[in-house]
Amino acid sequence: MEHMDHYMHQHMPVSKRIQMGTKLKQTSHSGVMQTGVEALRIVALALPLCIGLAACERAVEPPAAAVEPAASAEVKAAPAQPLLAAATANTQPPTDSAALAAVYGGSDKKAGEYALPDGRYVGFWHGYAYRNGDKERYTAFVHAAAPNETGIARPEDQVELAQITYTLGGGGWQPDQPQTDVGRFGGMGQAPQFDGDRIVLTYDVSPERALLAVPSAVAATGGVLIKAFETFTLDSRGVWRHVGTIQSGADYSASCRNGPATPDTECVRNVGRMRFDPAADGAMPVITMNFSGTGRDEDGAIRQLGPDDTRTYRYDEATASYSEVQAQ
Repeated sequence: MEHMDHYMHQHMPVSKRIQMGTKLKQTSHSGVMQTGVEALRIVALALPLCIGLAACERAVEPPAAAVEPAASAEVKAAPAQPLLAAATANTQPPTDSAALAAVYGGSDKKAGEYALPDGRYVGFWHGYAYRNGDKERYTAFVHAAAPNETGIARPEDQVELAQITYTLGGGGWQPDQPQTDVGRFGGMGQAPQFDGDRIVLTYDVSPERALLAVPSAVAATGGVLIKAFETFTLDSRGVWRHVGTIQSGADYSASCRNGPATPDTECVRNVGRMRFDPAADGAMPVITMNFSGTGRDEDGAIRQLGPDDTRTYRYDEATASYSEVQAQ
């Protein structure tokens, strides 16, 4: 029952949790709680993105099959057996606590987050089920935050990502060896919240590589939601890598006119669409974010977003991550 309550909260749409009067809860550790000052620092980091950010309405991002490809005669056809095909098994996957225990151990095997004896605070982030060839698999992404010696969380304090993959067979889910070097993400010593309001996107790069885009959200002061996609790659060896956070949304509904925080402020909400443009020879696709809705100019004036607000991200093999392409 405890796992079911955690599962329901983990997968409850973000908008529903806001309506219930709860803020998106980020993992805390070493007794550090996210204060109003820390939340303001998150907003300060996010505000420059307002002009090009997208918002939170469900089904804005298309499923993988509906992503608009760039026409090119040189682009290879999609592999016959994608690494991230749709799952078909309806068997219940391992619990959040089981995934955490498989990676980190620990004495509390019934919780989705807990402290380790070495001071790290670990938590479950998101689990994804898929079909890989003729095998049904489930990958659970978990994270660990290092002990904070100063007691002051900084925006650059990220958490370490790990994963455990299970394969269905032999009467149940059989775990592989954990992978603890998936990458780093988040800030303020916390992981972003998985955003159940939006769908997970996949893209088959080549027969040896796939791309996974998982929606995330961070709650800031006044209920402001900062949206993103956490991108991961999977190779044919089963190795996962976090390859970048793609900013994709902001919703200021809770802090604008008729909202609880600043009811006299005009509302800003913008909506985006992620598109993968394939490349030849198995290279990682170009990611384009197209935006609509409203944003603020540098002088604070509200305006409609359009083609000039499009953002493009390219993959850099040297850094193994996506970065925004600056307009010339």
